[in-house]
Amino acid sequence: MSRHSSHLVKATVLLTLAAATLAFSAPAFADRPTEVPVFEVFTDVNPCTGLEHTITVSGTIFRHFHGDQENHHFAHTITTSSGFVGRGTEVGILHERIFVVNDLLTNDTTGERISVHFVGIHDAAGEFRVFRFASECLGAE
Repeated sequence: MSRHSSHLVKATVLLTLAAATLAFSAPAFADRPTEVPVFEVFTDVNPCTGLEHTITVSGTIFRHFHGDQENHHFAHTITTSSGFVGRGTEVGILHERIFVVNDLLTNDTTGERISVHFVGIHDAAGEFRVFRFASECLGAE
């Protein structure tokens, strides 16, 4: 395992544990989450072909407020112009200072899969202190 991968795994594990701790520590009387619809379209490189493709992400962000603490969960669907379809989640804690994204896409025509992982940590000024992104072609099933 490379040093880069090792740091990504450690950060992902720590952030997942922190998110789980916060999720289960919410008081029972918390208000319903605020729902924010999301629809984004952008161009990126398909890791299976090396060619550009258009990516469409749609879903709903559920923002939870506990006093001055804000956490969010983003359940989304992803489609690409190259035939991939998938789902993913994003968990953000501490007013989106820490967030983790995990997506898995499949292409029914080719059988290929794409795994996407993203970890971001902002400092108090909003600057990225940790930024890890990996998009990997997993090949055909």
